[in-house]
Amino acid sequence: MKCEALEGDFQAGKAELDSTVASLRSNLNRFRVVESRVVDFDDDGATPALYIDCACVQDGTNLRCRQYVVPRRQRAFRISFWAPADRFGAYTREFDRILG
Repeated sequence: MKCEALEGDFQAGKAELDSTVASLRSNLNRFRVVESRVVDFDDDGATPALYIDCACVQDGTNLRCRQYVVPRRQRAFRISFWAPADRFGAYTREFDRILG
């Protein structure tokens, strides 16, 4: 799991989603989008976020990643969950618990 703070004015909309996917595509080997969409990050729907589920290959290892980009005042937080692709399903419940 990795959490990063990204400075700057950031929104969570279709343009930002497309830009984030394009950035991942250009920076990761054999990148493939499983799913990408704008989601409600909290229960009351007050916080839109970007959700990206993707696969890639790094150092010869097939990886799977779920990533949320959550805008906050003048910055955004990117929360990424990485695991080997063949074991990713075993970790999703723990990822959801941490995120909650």
